[in-house]
Amino acid sequence: MNKFIFATGDAGAPDVVDFLASISVPVLEKPFELRTLELLAQKVKADNAAVALQK
Repeated sequence: MNKFIFATGDAGAPDVVDFLASISVPVLEKPFELRTLELLAQKVKADNAAVALQK
């Protein structure tokens, strides 16, 4: 179950690329539109609900 959205303004740096590849959370690159965050949050919520139903 995923409860985080990782936001970064430096997704192109090699160490950041490695870190983002190692985590299993959605990544939102700055700058972003508020609507993009809202949609991603809705997706995370829906995914969590689906996982909860499987248990």
